[in-house]
Amino acid sequence: MKLKSFISILTAGVFLLSACTDEDVIDRSIPNSGVSISLTTKGVVTKAAADGYDYATSEEIQINTCAIAFFDELTGDRMGFKYQSFNQATGNLGDGRTYYEVSDILVKGGSYNMLVLANSSLPETTLEAATTYASFKALKEQLADQGAATFQANNLVKFGEKPVTINKGQSNNIEIELTQLAARVDLSFKVNVPAEEISPAETELKYTLNDLLEIAKNPETYVPGSNIPGECKMHTHSDGKWLYVPNNVKTTTITKKSWLFTIETVLVSNVALKSDAFMSTSEKALNTNDVKGYRVNDYQIELSGSTATVPFYTYEKTYSPQENPLTIRVNGTLKYGVFKEKTIETFSEEYRWASKQGGNGWGQDGYFDKTTIISSETKTVQEMDKTLEEVKKSYKLVFNPTKSETCRTDGIVHGNLYDVVGTIDVNTREATFNWELKPWQVIVREVSVDIVDPAFLVVARTEMTMPNITSISTTFQSSSPIKISDIKVTNGTSYKNLNIDITNSKGNNGSINISSELPINFVPKEISFKVTNEEGLSEDVTIHQYPPLYISNYVSKTTADGGSGQTNSKMYIFKTLIADYSSLQDVSLQLDETWSESGWGGNGHNHKGTLSERQAAGAAAKADFKNAVLGYPQKKLEHFGKVSSKQNTRTETTYTLDSYVDCTVAGAANNNLISPHFVLASQVGVNSGKNETTAKEFCAGYIENDNSGNIVDNKFGSWRVPTKSELLLIDILQNTVECDVKKILEGEGYWSAIYSRIDFMDPRVSATNAVRCVRDIYE
Repeated sequence: MKLKSFISILTAGVFLLSACTDEDVIDRSIPNSGVSISLTTKGVVTKAAADGYDYATSEEIQINTCAIAFFDELTGDRMGFKYQSFNQATGNLGDGRTYYEVSDILVKGGSYNMLVLANSSLPETTLEAATTYASFKALKEQLADQGAATFQANNLVKFGEKPVTINKGQSNNIEIELTQLAARVDLSFKVNVPAEEISPAETELKYTLNDLLEIAKNPETYVPGSNIPGECKMHTHSDGKWLYVPNNVKTTTITKKSWLFTIETVLVSNVALKSDAFMSTSEKALNTNDVKGYRVNDYQIELSGSTATVPFYTYEKTYSPQENPLTIRVNGTLKYGVFKEKTIETFSEEYRWASKQGGNGWGQDGYFDKTTIISSETKTVQEMDKTLEEVKKSYKLVFNPTKSETCRTDGIVHGNLYDVVGTIDVNTREATFNWELKPWQVIVREVSVDIVDPAFLVVARTEMTMPNITSISTTFQSSSPIKISDIKVTNGTSYKNLNIDITNSKGNNGSINISSELPINFVPKEISFKVTNEEGLSEDVTIHQYPPLYISNYVSKTTADGGSGQTNSKMYIFKTLIADYSSLQDVSLQLDETWSESGWGGNGHNHKGTLSERQAAGAAAKADFKNAVLGYPQKKLEHFGKVSSKQNTRTETTYTLDSYVDCTVAGAANNNLISPHFVLASQVGVNSGKNETTAKEFCAGYIENDNSGNIVDNKFGSWRVPTKSELLLIDILQNTVECDVKKILEGEGYWSAIYSRIDFMDPRVSATNAVRCVRDIYE
């Protein structure tokens, strides 16, 4: 899938203007401005060029960033998003307009509301996080008060919205209007008497016609973005050779004698700095963010040389009530004298060459027989040469337009240019202000798009965990409806609970919902399934569901062989998710099953004592276990010299530690604690004949790593003697009817950190006075 977009900036057409006086705004016409977006599956579609901008500058139409979002018109969910940054325009179209290229917007055929936000002050992460139509429309733009630098002409926010329909597999042409979020105010002054021209106009051209005729005799190829003329190959001309001339400059200078007001400082107050990112098209300013905390108190506008017009910007100024209207204070000098008025026109043109040698090529002799104006921009400056009389003057304007029969805005409305002209009476030296509304907005931006209707499938989470919960969901976006298949569920080997239910939203986006009963056999449940759409794309989803207390395992890197059939190399892991062991008081114990292994007492049924004795031992273990509390047991450092232990070996060996090692603290309270997450040494760690000291020494020097790299340290000091409650937990679980894991600890009794031996209720192996070390897992 590829979406190829060209955003080209055109110029505004001519608008009819009339004048109104005092604080009346003129011109009923709505500015013909916006963004045209053409979507097509074949090639690049462009629109014919409009006339050049009358008022918008090249900086004001610049795009630096652009966020484009498509929202489902029914659900309001976002179905496509693209954020693009530009260092410069991508290039020039055939008619000379600059364009910006955007690619890879993920959107399929359908009906959408399309929102565009250009040059936003918000970071990309904030824009992307607005995943619904309502949240995107609710975005707000806010600028920091930096005085005259607050609004940057080359980074003005622009917005647009339009319902669009993208037809799958067909050419789609879409236009969307972009509107300036700010309003622009132009301030200039004139006097009430006409100037006297004292010399004829003098005209100077950067490239004269003769200059261009010389260039045309052997032109280089024009490079887009260059200021040097050349052969135009930006688009195909079927009617001969064309010379493209960018940014030619025509300066017309007239010397006059008159009064002239030279602006020296302009102080503006109460400029609005905050606005909704998407404002309604209205004749009344309704910016609810035009409040005290979001206004520029006073700032001095930076003047540009002797330019006769001073522009500045503001977000909408709420019309009523307006307790803090836009206020402009101007200081300058009213002068009478001789000045030069320069009109500077910058324009780009194409010239068709007609060779006198005939044919369609460049010749050594020829002429231009056709000219096309691509763009044009004009500005006027006034420079006083000789001052005959002068006086310092200050003027103040409180600007809060009111709509009347010939004026169409109440307050300062976004997207408008208010051309404010102060007319100075040379006799009274006072000024009256008139203003008119002019078409300032960005007119046409053309986006030509190649869409190959994408096949896509995105599942937000493909691996999930359900820790003591029975339902979970994830979301998906797809180019077509999805189906769920290849559902697999595992939950140990005995007392399995495989009940699950998986549903998904209809259509191309929504949620996948998984319901699953908790396992009852103290081992995790593993769920997997495949999500597939109609185009054949698929995602595999895996879910790990855990009961409140469960057993898992690592496998030791050392093969176990502890005698009497003790060859289990699994390092069992015990994890508790809730601090409540009361349910273990109600488990049914299985103490009379048939053992087929050769073990203590010979083959077959080899239980210790009578069934009633074992049942009594089980009841005693449960009673003692009532004191169990969840929490990591306390440890203290103790010094060890030589110890007898195992370090990734089946054989017990004497090691010299000569070090301090953490040991489980002895004491009744500490021995009631059960580590929330601990691993038990495998049957590699089988031993017997220990006493309190040697049991502690064995665990202090013990090392066992697993073959998957979960326990990788190869240093003693990580293992400890288990608490009494940890041993009782293991004994109760391995004898519980529903528990899927059996024969974890098979000896008669094991040392705890009290330090005393805990006798097990139904041992299989006659080994006594053993210790099986544990290791805490911290998360």
